[in-house]
Amino acid sequence: MKKFLGITITHGKILSSLSILRRGKVSIDKLREGEIDTSSDSHIVRDLRKFVRKNRLKAGDVTFGIPEEEVTIKIGTYPKMPREDLRKILLDEISSYKIFENDYPVLNIVKLGEENGRERILVVSIPRKRVVRWINIIRKDGLGLSRIELNPVSCFRAIKFLNKKNLTGSGALVFLNTFKTTLIFFKDEDILFLREFDIGIENMEDNEEQWVNEVSNTISYYSRAEKKIVEKMLISGVEKIPEKLLSSLSDKLGIKIENEDQIKGVPIHLLAPIGLSLSRLGDRVNINLIPRDIIERPKDELKTFFLGLFIFIVGVLIISLSTYLINSQKTTDMAIRGTKDNLKRIERSLEDLKGVEKEYKRLSDELKKLKDVTGEFESIKLSLISKIDSLKGDVVIVGISMDKENHINLNVVGNRFQSIFSYRKRLIESGYFSDVRIGRMEKRGGKGVASTIEIEIKGEKGD
Repeated sequence: MKKFLGITITHGKILSSLSILRRGKVSIDKLREGEIDTSSDSHIVRDLRKFVRKNRLKAGDVTFGIPEEEVTIKIGTYPKMPREDLRKILLDEISSYKIFENDYPVLNIVKLGEENGRERILVVSIPRKRVVRWINIIRKDGLGLSRIELNPVSCFRAIKFLNKKNLTGSGALVFLNTFKTTLIFFKDEDILFLREFDIGIENMEDNEEQWVNEVSNTISYYSRAEKKIVEKMLISGVEKIPEKLLSSLSDKLGIKIENEDQIKGVPIHLLAPIGLSLSRLGDRVNINLIPRDIIERPKDELKTFFLGLFIFIVGVLIISLSTYLINSQKTTDMAIRGTKDNLKRIERSLEDLKGVEKEYKRLSDELKKLKDVTGEFESIKLSLISKIDSLKGDVVIVGISMDKENHINLNVVGNRFQSIFSYRKRLIESGYFSDVRIGRMEKRGGKGVASTIEIEIKGEKGD
């Protein structure tokens, strides 16, 4: 059994989900939410620790959904090239963004598809200092952090796990966060396009019309560029979107908007932690914002420890061996003399072993003869079984065993009682068997008659 914990902090709340993998099946547990003070890192650590202890969240593999305002998402098409070359190009391009001023970008590159011989690439980037900050916060609470992901992508994964029907056809998932909105365009469960803009729940009241226009313009751009119609829209990320906002959006777009409170009994605002807890179970959009050097650091530290331990042990062994050799020269000379005496005794013993060698050769010859007899017996047994099979007619042999040297048991099935008796008659008339007895017979509904047959082989018989 393996446990995977998904946890995120959004809208002033901690959300968590535990996925349990047992015998190839996944179940969801510990779907929890709690309040958190995000005014400082120390308050986040304190409240997160209380939340983890209160809900007894234990898992060696933890995925954290980082707040969207920390991350930059970009979609672009690029010529096919090695990933390292593409990474260098993207680093040069992204490093000029103001968000990366005096910091280094952490990049995730995900291929979404191909078009006209070029690759469509999703680029997820975050300043290193920001991701290191969250790594330190999570690990201070004793959680075994292994991945940092995006909440919108995790929400999409959760919907796919809970109810795939919601993702059939062509549509868009609108994920509302505190300060951002992310649109994920999909077709039959596959993510094709992403876009985000800086309007979220916190600043929605003064920007409702702009929010509707941003969503509408993004859908129009996607429909033109991809030549795909958006048939439906899903809303997630918040417990409930205002009806007035939904009405304005529906009127402007003229498409079906699915604004369910729950999916398969799960509140829609808790979909992200479920998707986070499922991140290690395989997904085409594989994102992990933990820098590669931080992922490898525990392995390097372990290698360094063992290397130092090895060098220390080798040093101790060399010193001990040197001391032993210096102080045991006389003992070594005595051992050499004793060894010479032992060699003389061995020579005398070898002379005595010549008779044993002759006896071994005799026993080997006897063993070879025994193997020849055994092989002949096996050949006769296979010949009898072949003869029994050749006489079966319309009877089916379902089991055969030989419990004695001349005694064979058969389990057979025939179309009717007469089939069993005819088979017995053929076995007797073959002349190979001294006795053929039919055991208990019983009907098998409309599937014929089952019976056992005991056969006793004659003492000798030529082919």
